[in-house]
Amino acid sequence: MGQKKSEFDKVFSAWDILVIAFGAMIGGSPMDVAKAVGVTAKYGGSITEYEGAHKVPGKIIPLIAIPTTAGTGSEVTAFSVITDHSRDYKLTVFSYELFPSYAILDPELLTSAPASVAEACGIDAFIHAEEAYVSTAASPFSDAMADDAMKSGNIAVNPRSSHKRDIAELYHKAI
Repeated sequence: MGQKKSEFDKVFSAWDILVIAFGAMIGGSPMDVAKAVGVTAKYGGSITEYEGAHKVPGKIIPLIAIPTTAGTGSEVTAFSVITDHSRDYKLTVFSYELFPSYAILDPELLTSAPASVAEACGIDAFIHAEEAYVSTAASPFSDAMADDAMKSGNIAVNPRSSHKRDIAELYHKAI
């Protein structure tokens, strides 16, 4: 005879679906919140208990990241940056367990971003690439990738291109 699911298990299963379906659809901050929810829903406590590196004890709730902006890269990182308003501080949780299970990049979704958001995301992407380029851990490969990203980041910041519906260009920005 199979085990009956408890009410908690039913709610937990529904919560899994909420994190997957809702958590990652917008930009970096909602994806980071979804990662934090994935940690606390599975292991309990406050996200502040997991601040720092490698404090997440294991796999989190599965997360499918579906960004609608291009710039933060949260859909492919092992970080969650959350604003702790009580300390007026941005806390960081780092764990390889925070990588989303899947990232769905659909350039059509990028067309919904207002020009000001697209420009801010372009600046964010450019800064990430610049940081990688000047890093003391940079390599010829990372320099080449950063150089290419900075060039495409400049395109994303151009207000005239922010309104373009050129899917090929948006695909390049998403990658």
